[in-house]
Amino acid sequence: MKNAVIVSRYGMGNGSDELGAKLLAKYLSLDIEKDDRAQRYVFYNAGVKVALLDEEVNRLLRELEQLGSAVYLCGTCLVEFGLSDKVTVGKTGCMGDVRAAMAMDRVDVL
Repeated sequence: MKNAVIVSRYGMGNGSDELGAKLLAKYLSLDIEKDDRAQRYVFYNAGVKVALLDEEVNRLLRELEQLGSAVYLCGTCLVEFGLSDKVTVGKTGCMGDVRAAMAMDRVDVL
């Protein structure tokens, strides 16, 4: 079991945001299907954008929350991107939440 998944860009990989979001959605789907979900999913920088603006990623994160995983969105990043009023999943977090996730035993950084 993963302890944390950290997303700092719009999806997975570099290049196309659309492709990155599709890849992230597939990753999250597999976490749900394989019962291999993390305790925490942490989004910062452009990661908050994909968590809130991509419908499929947002839906999957809400499902992960229902299954008991925590979702954190960087508050500073939400303000910077003008997304504070668009939070539909997770909790507004801080750099302390990012650091705590990075210090966990098993971390997938996407």
